[in-house]
Amino acid sequence: MTDFSHPIQSSILLPALKRAGRLTFPTRALREEEIVTLQRQGCRSGSWEQIQVALHFRPDRIFDVEFRGEIILGRLFGFVELEGVREPAGLSRVTLDNVWLDDGVAIRDTDLIANFHIGPRAAIIGCGTILHQPGSNFGVGSQIALVETGGRVTRSYPEMTIRDAANSARTGNIAGLAEYLRRIEAYAARAESPYGVIESGATILNVPRLKNIFIGQDSRIIGAQHISDSVVLSDNFHPVHIEDGSI
Repeated sequence: MTDFSHPIQSSILLPALKRAGRLTFPTRALREEEIVTLQRQGCRSGSWEQIQVALHFRPDRIFDVEFRGEIILGRLFGFVELEGVREPAGLSRVTLDNVWLDDGVAIRDTDLIANFHIGPRAAIIGCGTILHQPGSNFGVGSQIALVETGGRVTRSYPEMTIRDAANSARTGNIAGLAEYLRRIEAYAARAESPYGVIESGATILNVPRLKNIFIGQDSRIIGAQHISDSVVLSDNFHPVHIEDGSI
């Protein structure tokens, strides 16, 4: 019997999704004077009462933002590092629709972000649309063909090893394969999420379209053309870089 891994037990994604669904700070409603300040700075919302903010929130770094749906804003203070340049945290020229932002985030010149939880010190500059379809599972369980001439189609998941991928794509009757594929299907079901995630310290620059994605800590995505139904596992010890022209 082939010794396949257990996808759920080895998952990095599932605990990260659980963490992303928990607020790390207490919130309050916007004060009337804060709404007036935001309106003066070119911001608008059809439902200001749906916006919650950190207790020590200040609106002085938010300009030309349209808020839709449920919004949670952390404290926009400090700087993020972008290609050796310090960019002040804050929001400008962006539409946010059902978005949670943690502390110290910088978002500029981006058309739309919808259904996302964004971690502290993340930076999103010069992007098009960043969307998550509620219920999407980030491509977990997607079918992939590993052998161009022969071999079976297998199902992928973020932590899949080369050995498991090769064994699952072999032809013939492979002991343990059916149970392994059932485990991947169970993983895919548990990965379904109402929100996409961009974790702490991630940088996304000049990307026209991102859809149904999980972006890990300290990853850098610069100039890619299109990323969809994907998980980018990254951390501060092993940051992932995706650069110009990637699809």
